[in-house]
Amino acid sequence: SFLYHGVHKWYGVYLARVYGFDKLMISFYFILTLIGGLVGQLLGGILSDIKGRKFACYTGIIGLAISIALLVGFYHPVFLGVLFTFIAMFWTVGHNGISTILTDFSDENRPIIASLNSSVRFIAGGLGFMASSHFVAKSFSLTFLGIGCLIFLLIYILKIILSK
Repeated sequence: SFLYHGVHKWYGVYLARVYGFDKLMISFYFILTLIGGLVGQLLGGILSDIKGRKFACYTGIIGLAISIALLVGFYHPVFLGVLFTFIAMFWTVGHNGISTILTDFSDENRPIIASLNSSVRFIAGGLGFMASSHFVAKSFSLTFLGIGCLIFLLIYILKIILSK
């Protein structure tokens, strides 16, 4: 959430400054992210059921890292729309995997764990936006590349956590 919102919350400013899009075009790109999120929720559920929860987590995080890191370039608006759609899709695939892992906790602890997960995601999202503001002021491309690389690092950390 920290890393994702360090990118996601800057979409409007990024599209206006880097691509020169107007409000209508920026709104269209936000709609694409909503569609990507919808598709990702469906795919995440299917992947979790067929390939397993961890597989859905890794698929989502790897796809998210690659998609965000690709924002380092300047693209045709159609490809950029596809990229935004993929970012949202992979975010929700990974989130779906993590959410289903939470169901493995006991009935007694599950509500507490789910609540903790939601509050940590909420706080981390705000902190990610605040922290990234210092970097996007210098360069959107390098910020997005750096966040993509940090998400790849998260894969390693997640592997350690999930192996216990």
